[in-house]
Amino acid sequence: MLDACRGAGFEPVLDGTASGTTAWAGIAAGRGINLVVASLARQLPRNITLVSLTPPGPSLTIEAVWRTDHRHPATTHLLDVCADLYGAEDRLATG
Repeated sequence: MLDACRGAGFEPVLDGTASGTTAWAGIAAGRGINLVVASLARQLPRNITLVSLTPPGPSLTIEAVWRTDHRHPATTHLLDVCADLYGAEDRLATG
């Protein structure tokens, strides 16, 4: 997210304490912005508008972590599904 802000020409001031309704209150008061998934649109207070980002939008890296000494068959299946979906066979560690 920081790279997306910097790419747009500004350095954000982060507030690690603002979350949930606290974040919405700050935004409603004109003191900030928040990046959220579109599925939250129905939960936003009435005076807050959701604006879609134009491509290329920020990317999100999701990593899987598992114990190498006790690899459950479900772990292997999940990693296989992720690799199939995202074409990341070469990026998945096999532990």
